[in-house]
Amino acid sequence: MKRRNTISILLCALGAMSVSAQENVAFSGTYYVDGNVEIDYVYRSHVAIEAVKAGQSVAVGDNGAKLVLTAIRLTKTGGMVADDNERTLYGVNSAVVSAHASDLLLEECDITCHIDGANGVAATGEGSKLKMQEGTVTVSREKSAGISAMSGGLAEAEGTQVTCYSNQSPAVLAGVGGTVKVTGLKGTTGGIGSPLFASQGRIEASDCKMETNGSQLVSIIGGGYAGLEKCTLTSQQYCGMMLFNNTDEKAPETGNLTIRNSKITVKDGPLFYVTNTDAEIHLTGTSFQAGDILLTAKADDWGIKGQNGGHVLLQADKQSMRGEIVIDSISSVTVQIDDADFYGSINTAANTCAEGRVIMNKGATWTVMKDSYIKSIEFEEPFEKVLKKISGSGNVYYDAADARNAYLGGKEYKLGDKGMLRPWN
Repeated sequence: MKRRNTISILLCALGAMSVSAQENVAFSGTYYVDGNVEIDYVYRSHVAIEAVKAGQSVAVGDNGAKLVLTAIRLTKTGGMVADDNERTLYGVNSAVVSAHASDLLLEECDITCHIDGANGVAATGEGSKLKMQEGTVTVSREKSAGISAMSGGLAEAEGTQVTCYSNQSPAVLAGVGGTVKVTGLKGTTGGIGSPLFASQGRIEASDCKMETNGSQLVSIIGGGYAGLEKCTLTSQQYCGMMLFNNTDEKAPETGNLTIRNSKITVKDGPLFYVTNTDAEIHLTGTSFQAGDILLTAKADDWGIKGQNGGHVLLQADKQSMRGEIVIDSISSVTVQIDDADFYGSINTAANTCAEGRVIMNKGATWTVMKDSYIKSIEFEEPFEKVLKKISGSGNVYYDAADARNAYLGGKEYKLGDKGMLRPWN
């Protein structure tokens, strides 16, 4: 992986924020509704509003405001925020902001940002909500997410079109503590480091059809979560999904990527890339079109050298997986095959990985394409029965000294086709 591509996929907050810190952030907007003044719902429709000043949003609901915007054109054309933390942690300078427990509904609104560091919409702070219905979000400059939430905020979108043209500009961004839920989203991203979904918080996406022309599809940072259901996603130039931690400190939670009943196309690079993190990948009923590498777990530029490997559980159910799994000397991969088929190999470069583990549960099959070296192999059913479900031309080598393999007795066994199951020591 070239560093120029793996650099900050970012836009995400790099550390958690306290509620008290968010309470001290002041928001300004061309159209500003203060819930301390307007205690009832405020409605506005069929106008055009623009913001040009630094740190100024187009529309802001603040302090518990209840605001409904209908068929409004909201444009952010100038004014970069001076403190980038205010943007990444708090959503300052976004075109539309729901802050301090406010509730915003945007119906058929068109949102456009033509300045660096200006998200389309942002829900920020505990209890803040923002919902888009049948609208568009277009951001043309760098470091500008389309739909975002952070620090306890909830952003939702239905039937919305999102387009991000430049670098470090994800279509959907969940920062620390933020939750984004999207349904029927369509759109593209065009720049480097501009995934369709970037999560350091929580993202739930369903029935989305999206494409990226210069980035990975999904980024899971630290303990972030992304769940994709019935989505069609295409990456034209880069790897599929990245799970990583961009700091030296260990994330307090395990990153999680869950994909169900979706269609994923990746034109280049590994389907999954894991580095400097602990993560889980769960796959069910999803179609993948990708290259030769299914998963890479290895050290990269992030983290402390020698301690920055990738550690991941790859679990598949009612699923077909194809490709090679590559693991370096300080990384570990557990492949759990539940009622699923795996056509591929694991750690073909002899016994060089820190941990390669295979768990085959009932209904699992493995077609070994090349010689594979793993630490352990475990079966739910009697292993004599499961050995017939391991076929292909490659041999599988296991570590006879690993206690999990004691039942194999350090012996070799004939597999279902041409290959053998053999100890490497």
